[in-house]
Amino acid sequence: MKLLDAIAAGVKPLSENKLRAGLSILGIFIGIAGVLCMVAIGDGAKRILVEDIEKLGGANQLTLWTRMSTFKRGRPRRTTERYTVEDAYAIEAECPEVLYVLPNHENYEILVTSQDGSQTRALLEASTADYARGMGWELQAGRFLTENDIETAAQVCVLGSGAATDLFGEASPVGQEVKVRYHW
Repeated sequence: MKLLDAIAAGVKPLSENKLRAGLSILGIFIGIAGVLCMVAIGDGAKRILVEDIEKLGGANQLTLWTRMSTFKRGRPRRTTERYTVEDAYAIEAECPEVLYVLPNHENYEILVTSQDGSQTRALLEASTADYARGMGWELQAGRFLTENDIETAAQVCVLGSGAATDLFGEASPVGQEVKVRYHW
């Protein structure tokens, strides 16, 4: 009998103060909906960040940078220590659990010019044939560099979508010639 008394005691104030009860219920619904919306927005933002990190090669990567200088007795000194392609191949040979070793060299302030005179500034990256696969990149058109291209120092390049649009508009950049030069 105590359960029925408790229910009756709870329902009686609700029926006597219908406006207060309705506003309380509405407040509860709005609170729950707000929490659910914030959780959904947080999950969506997390998904976008994960996709962006995957485009940059994923979260399970290690990047090694070469020092350009070191401090000796409180003064900066240029260093000649550099990683080489042989170092990268040694890591690949000695560490079988490593999926990809992707040596690359980045150079900024590169000016790329098409035959019709269109120009764009771009980031120039020298890399290996496994770079696109290791980074999880998909090409929109054409192909990525091959081992033969690298061994023969073939005059080929892969343009990013922004650079291709700047230089060729909507036309296909595959097979087109570009001139790459440093811009000081």
